Amino acid sequence: MNGRQTFRGSHLKASVLIGAKSIFEPFSVIFDQSLVNFKDHKVLVEDTALAIFIEESQNEWSQMSEERLKATRERDKADAARTAAEASFLQAEKHYIASSSFYDKSIKEMKTIVTDDLSDTDTSFQTLSNWLYPTNPRNQVRYLKYKQTPGTCQWVKTNDKMIAIRTRPKPADSDVLWIQGKAGSGKSILASAIVDTVEQQVTQDNDLSNFLILPFFFSAVDPQRRSSLQAIGGLLRQVLQQKRDLLPNIEVIYEPTTIAPDDLGRLWDTFLQTIEGTDVIIVIDAVDECNDAHIFLSRLTDLASKSSRVSAIVLSRKEAEIEKEMMQHRSILLTNDFLENDIKAFTRYDVDSRLWSVGDTGAKEKIISSLSENANGMFLWVRLMVDHLKSHVTQGELENFLSDLPAGLDNAYKRILQRLSAEPSQLRHTATRFLRWVACAVRPLLLDELSAIFAVQKGQRKFSSRGRLLAPREIVSQLLGSLLEILPNNTIQFVHLSGREFLRSTLMTDDAPNLAEFHIIDQAVHREIVESSLTYLGFDEYAGRLPKEKPELEKVCQRQPFLEYASRYWTRHLQASESTDPDLLQQVLDFLGSDQALTWLEGPAMVLTPSMTGLLILQFQLNDWASQFNEDMPGVSQIFDVVTRVYESTYQHTKAKFGREAEVTVQALTYLGLLQYVRGAFTQAEVSLSETLNHTSRIYGDNHNKTLDSINNYALTLQGMGKAKESEALFRRTLSGWVANDGPDSYNALWGLNNLANSLIAQERLEEAEVLLKEAVEGHSKLHGHVNALTTKRVESKSPANKDERSITQYYFLSDNVLRGRYQRMKRDDEALQLAERVYKSLVRQFGPEDPETCNAAVILGDSYMYAGRFAEAEKLQLETLAIEERVVGKEHPTYMEGMFSLAYIYRKQGRLEAAISMCEKTLAARRTVLGNRHPKTMETVQALGKMYMGGGEWAKAEALFLEAVESRTGVLGAEDHFTVKSRKKLDEVRREMLVSLGGGGRGV
Repeated sequence: MNGRQTFRGSHLKASVLIGAKSIFEPFSVIFDQSLVNFKDHKVLVEDTALAIFIEESQNEWSQMSEERLKATRERDKADAARTAAEASFLQAEKHYIASSSFYDKSIKEMKTIVTDDLSDTDTSFQTLSNWLYPTNPRNQVRYLKYKQTPGTCQWVKTNDKMIAIRTRPKPADSDVLWIQGKAGSGKSILASAIVDTVEQQVTQDNDLSNFLILPFFFSAVDPQRRSSLQAIGGLLRQVLQQKRDLLPNIEVIYEPTTIAPDDLGRLWDTFLQTIEGTDVIIVIDAVDECNDAHIFLSRLTDLASKSSRVSAIVLSRKEAEIEKEMMQHRSILLTNDFLENDIKAFTRYDVDSRLWSVGDTGAKEKIISSLSENANGMFLWVRLMVDHLKSHVTQGELENFLSDLPAGLDNAYKRILQRLSAEPSQLRHTATRFLRWVACAVRPLLLDELSAIFAVQKGQRKFSSRGRLLAPREIVSQLLGSLLEILPNNTIQFVHLSGREFLRSTLMTDDAPNLAEFHIIDQAVHREIVESSLTYLGFDEYAGRLPKEKPELEKVCQRQPFLEYASRYWTRHLQASESTDPDLLQQVLDFLGSDQALTWLEGPAMVLTPSMTGLLILQFQLNDWASQFNEDMPGVSQIFDVVTRVYESTYQHTKAKFGREAEVTVQALTYLGLLQYVRGAFTQAEVSLSETLNHTSRIYGDNHNKTLDSINNYALTLQGMGKAKESEALFRRTLSGWVANDGPDSYNALWGLNNLANSLIAQERLEEAEVLLKEAVEGHSKLHGHVNALTTKRVESKSPANKDERSITQYYFLSDNVLRGRYQRMKRDDEALQLAERVYKSLVRQFGPEDPETCNAAVILGDSYMYAGRFAEAEKLQLETLAIEERVVGKEHPTYMEGMFSLAYIYRKQGRLEAAISMCEKTLAARRTVLGNRHPKTMETVQALGKMYMGGGEWAKAEALFLEAVESRTGVLGAEDHFTVKSRKKLDEVRREMLVSLGGGGRGV
C-alpha cells in the first residue's frame, strides 16, 4: 500500500515528494524545506482551483451574453456549470487538506526518529544496543506507516480477534494470532498498522509504562533480518530502549564479538528475564522469510501459551512448516473478500495519485473497478498494473489492457518482462545487470556502487569513468520501477520478495523461454561479481597506495564507491559461485600473486571489516572455495599457501595488537588450527588447538560453550591422528556440557552424539555407536520435523534449493546415513536398506530426482541393494543415476565418480570380474585426474582395484597398487593409521600369493 503521492508536472512532483527524498536528512533541513514546500503547495493548489473556477464561470458568462434570447434555458446550464466548478474547487481543497495532513504526519514521524536517535547517545547503552541488534526495529514500523494508504487497515480496530489479543487480563485462546496471506497482500504494512493501533488502544486502556509492544520484521533480502538470533536480539534491543534499568542484565551476557548462533539459548533466557512481570505483545512479520522459522516459532508460541501476560501476532504466507507450528492457534486469512474495502481504497488512491492525467471520470472508474475486482487480495498486483497503465495512452489501448489482465503475480511479472524485452539491447543489458546484482548482493547495494561497476571491464588495469552510468536513478525508476525501488538511504532493493523469487524460478525458462535472458542463476551472478570485484581491486593505482587508517581509507571509498563492497565481499561471492572454472581460478591466482593483494589485505580487508571475526570469515570463504580443487593441480597449492599465510599473519597481528588471551586472538588461533587440521598437518593442529583450549578455559571457564567448542576441535584432531581412545573421553565431556547448557535436543548436543559415535566406530564398538546414532536420528527428527515440510515454499515456487535448506537437510540425514553404514558393517542389511530408502525418497520429494544431493543418496541406496543381495535393482538404479549425473553435473563430479565406483562393486558381487575391473579402472583414472593421487577417495579406489586384480590372479598389478596405497597412506595418515595397516596387510598377502604361484613358499610364510 503505497501512501506516497506522485503528480504529473515537475513543479507539483518536486513539491510533494520531498518527504520521500529527504526522510533521513537532518531534521532542521527537513523541517525548513517542508515549510517552504507546504506554502508553495498551498498557493499552487488554491491558484489552480481558483483558475478552474474562474475559467469555467467566464466561459459560461460569455455564452450567456451571446445568446440573450435563450437566457432562461442557458441560465440552468450556467447554474450547472457553476456547481461543477465549485465541486472542482472543493475537490482540490480537500486534496490539499489531505496532503497537508499527510505531511504533518510524516514530520511527526521524522521528529520521533530524530528524538530516538538523540536519546541513544549514552555510550554504554549504545554499545549494548548495537551488539544486540544494529538498528532499532521500530524504524521499519515508521517507514511502513509512511507507505500506508490513508483509510486502510481500519478493521484492525474492530476485529474481535485483534481486540482479544490486546486485552488485559488476557482472555482464553488469545495467546497467539496467526495472520496468513499470499504474497503481495500487504502483510508488512498491516503489521505496522497493528503496532500503531495496538499502541493507541493500550495507551487509552492501560498504563503503558508496564506494557511493551515489540515488533520485528523478517526479510529474506536483508542479511540483518533473516534469523531467529537476529529477531531475539532486535526484541531485546527494544526492551532495553524502553526499560534502561535493565542494562545490567545485558551487560552480564555481553561479549566484545558478534553474537554467534550458539548464543541463541543465552539470549532467549535473557529476553525472558527482562520481560518478566510485564504485559507484552510481540508482532512478528514475514516469519516465512526466517531461515530457522521452526526454532523461532516453537520458542515464541511456547512463551505466549505459558505466560499470562505475553501475546504474539505472527504474519506470514501459508506454508507447511509454519502451518504445522501455528495450526492450533487462532488465525485470520487475508482473502480477497476480507480485504475488499482496503483493496478498493488502495486502488482508488493509487490511480488518483499515479494516474493523475486520467481526466475521463468514466475511464478512471472503470480502471478502479477492474483492478479491484481482479486483485484477488493482492495490493502488489494493483501497483504493478498501475505501473503498466502509465504506458497506455489511448482509449483503445486502455480497453485492450483491461480486457486481458494477467492473473496473479507470476503472470504480472511476465508482462513486465515482456515490456522490458522490447527495449533496445543496451538498455536491456543494463536493466538485467541491475536485477542480477541486486538479487545476489550480500547486502543492499548503494546506487553509486552499482553505477560505478558499469565502468569496470574484465582485464581493465585503470579506473575510467567513461563507462559509468550517467542517470542510474532514472534507469531504475523508468525501466525497473515495478521491480526495484530506491530507498531514502540510497540503497536499492526489490519492491517485493516475490519479484526476486520469480526471476530465480524455473518458471522463467519452462513457461516463458523468450524471457530467459532475465532468468537469474545465482552461481553465475556470483561469479560475475567476483570477476568485477577482482578487476576493481586489481587496478594499478591500488598497488601499495591505499591508506591503512580508517578515516583516510573511507575518503578513498567515497571517491571509489565500489571499493568497500569489493574488498569485504569478493570472497563470499567466490564461495557462493561454487565455480571450478580454470579461467576464474587463474584470475584469483593472478590477484593473490599481485602487489594489489597485499594492499587489499593490509588495507581494506583489515580496516573495513567490522571486526577481526569478519576477517577470519573472509579467509574461511577463500579456503572453502579452494577446497574444491585437487591440491596437486598447478597453482592451487598457491591459494592454500596464501590462505595459510593469511591465517598465520592474522593470528600474529591480533596477538601483537590485542594480546595472547584476547578473544579475537584466540579465535584467530582456532581458525589457524582448524586449517592445519583440514590440510592434514595434525601435529601443528594439535599444538594450535591445545593452546586454544587452554586460553578459552581460562577466559570463559570449563563449562562455557566456547570452551566446549575448543575441546571438540582438539578431540577431532586427536581422532585424525588415530588417537580414538583419547578423543572419546573428550567427546564425552563436550556432549555432557552441551546437554547441560543447551538441552539434549540442541544442535550442539546432536552433533556431539555423532562425534562420539564416530569415535566408538573407530574402535569397532559398533553396538554402542548404534545406540547413540539412533538417539541422534530421533533428535534430528524432533528438531526439524523430519524436514518433510522444509522446502515447501521452494517446491511451490519451483525455485532452486538455497544453501541454508541444504545444510539443514544434510545435517539431519547425517545420522541416518552413518547409522545405515553401521548396520551394513554389522551385517544388518535389511535395516540399512530401510534407512537408505527413507533418505532417498525424502530427497526426491524435496529436491527432485536430478538434484546432486538426491543422486548421492541414490548411489548409497544402490550400495544398500547390493549388500542386501538385490543386485538387479542395485545395477538398474546406479545406471539410471549415472545417466542423470552425466547430464546434470558431468563426469568429473565427485558424485558421478562415486556412482562408477559403486557400480564396479556391484559387478564384482555379481561375479562379473572383468566388468568390475574395467569400471574400477575408469574410476581410478578419473579420480587421479580430478582429486589427485593422494586423495582418500583415490586411495580407496587403488585399494579396491588391487583386490580385484588379486581376484583375477593379476598379482603384479595388485602388488603395485597396494605398494602405492601403503606409501601414500603412510605419508598422509601415518604408519599406524588403521587404513595404512589394512593396505600393508594386503601388500603382504599379495606377496605371499605371488610366492605361492612361483613355488616359492606356502601360504603360512
